[in-house]
Amino acid sequence: MSVPIADTQATFAATLVDEWVRAGVRHAVVCPGSRSTPLAVALAGRDELTVHVRLDERSACYFALGTALATGLPAVVCTTSGTAAAELHPAVVEASHAGVPLLVCTADRPPRLHQVGAPQTIEQRGLYGSAVRRSFDPGVPREADRGWWRALGAGSVADAVALSGPVHLNLAFEEPLLGEIGSLPPPLPGDPGRSAGAATGPVLARVDRPGRGIVIAGAGAPTPEVTLPLVERLGWPLLADPRSRLRVSHPSVVSAVDAILRDPSARRALVPETVLVLGQPWTSRVLAEFLETVARSGCRVVAAGAAPSDPARIVAETYRTDPGIVLAELAGASPAAPAEWGAAWERAEAAAQGAIAKVLENDPLSAGGRATEPGVARHLFGALDSATTLFTSSSMPMRDVEWYGAPRPDPPRVLPTGAPTGSTG
Repeated sequence: MSVPIADTQATFAATLVDEWVRAGVRHAVVCPGSRSTPLAVALAGRDELTVHVRLDERSACYFALGTALATGLPAVVCTTSGTAAAELHPAVVEASHAGVPLLVCTADRPPRLHQVGAPQTIEQRGLYGSAVRRSFDPGVPREADRGWWRALGAGSVADAVALSGPVHLNLAFEEPLLGEIGSLPPPLPGDPGRSAGAATGPVLARVDRPGRGIVIAGAGAPTPEVTLPLVERLGWPLLADPRSRLRVSHPSVVSAVDAILRDPSARRALVPETVLVLGQPWTSRVLAEFLETVARSGCRVVAAGAAPSDPARIVAETYRTDPGIVLAELAGASPAAPAEWGAAWERAEAAAQGAIAKVLENDPLSAGGRATEPGVARHLFGALDSATTLFTSSSMPMRDVEWYGAPRPDPPRVLPTGAPTGSTG
């Protein structure tokens, strides 16, 4: 007895969702539309998922990006067919550059309705080009193919996580679109969310005697509990971007980097032999130019994280893996730097923070009787509860928090309203 196409499609969609849930996905953003009914119903049927309904596809994908960025887990965005799918493109590009895992699911018309002028039908295969890490176009679900449905679900979420970015699933559905979910294929052996093509991360090479070094931490860096003991062991300063949540009160932490490196004598005295960049780069042009200068002079630059950035092409080694692994291997295999190296950075940080505080000492929100951007940024970063999320717009607001936010025991989470694409002017 043949299974109705509607039931096959419903079971196919439920199988994908089951694999995503097993792999840790907890949020889905659904844009209403008829062609995506099988997947939307499957998403709505799982208690483990929080389903957010958004009418506008463009804002929906940005919402999914922000959710994935805030939770650290992949998020699903689901749209109907046609130009609705094209509306996701801007946020997909942002997710790609920021290394944010997304499952971008676009419903599609079956092949027989393509190239014949059918409504709500565009060419959706390869729609996002190089902005996605992987693309899948499995065609209209067939009962005979149920043996690889779980592999598709597991592989898509594993690729989004391991390759740190958006994965596109273009899912064609036939009418009728509403069916009964049947028995799901049995789970695959092993852990959910795995992919044969996913990289596990290489072992850090040439860690012997790195000498004087610095650790630059941005969004995606390991937690303070992981990072601080390791930088202490190395004797290296930790240059902590506010997005890293590492801008804490600690002797190794340096935050006034932009101010320090604007001083020519400091730039000459604080030249490292090794730089380890964890996560995303700072926005500071001064820091970017400093790194480029020291790299051209022989400093070894290593980058680790979900989506290492290297617009100046100065990184000698890149590791798309957990940055904590790279830091731990470096700290475990390297002798500590001379004590004076860390002390020099500590003195520079104290001097810079003292100068900033002196300018803003009368009132952190005013200078000369009016509010200033540095004062507002410093005050907010210092006063907000640690459970609060501070959203900053691109360009100068993000730089103000980066430049003037002073270390504190329990800093708030800082997220940009636009996904970063590297250091800019």
